[in-house]
Amino acid sequence: MVKGKNHSASERQMIVNAYQFFKNQREEGQGEAGRIREKVFECLETPVSTVSNQWRDQWGYFYDGLVTVHNVTYRATYLQHKVQNRDRNNNPIHPEVYLDESYVNTNHVRGTTWFVEESFENWVANRKGSEGDYHRNFDAAQFELWFTYLSQQLSI
Repeated sequence: MVKGKNHSASERQMIVNAYQFFKNQREEGQGEAGRIREKVFECLETPVSTVSNQWRDQWGYFYDGLVTVHNVTYRATYLQHKVQNRDRNNNPIHPEVYLDESYVNTNHVRGTTWFVEESFENWVANRKGSEGDYHRNFDAAQFELWFTYLSQQLSI
């Protein structure tokens, strides 16, 4: 199969079936280690990108390793807690604090990045002092000091 070629419905289904076959083998402990897309490439000589595209078109996603029972359960529990912390107007009942950058737009594009106007503190992200950026000196001790301060501010 050639990259960039329009594949017939049967060719697309063959790619998906081969992918599913290797995935099932791996889950049953019969398959070799390695990326499934590469195994489909070896079997059908289909470019890895074509395998990814066909899988995504067929199922709506490609990263099937992320869709595990544990991850789905964790996400459902997380969303349930989020919903329970909302009032009738969909505002948080208790303050929500994000300790990582999951609340920030993936591409950090100004204008689409989340920003809370009433936040306690902010700084210029691209400013670096003589010590470098905040990642270099932000260790466990610094985190504990920062988190203690944050907790005190939130309890006011």
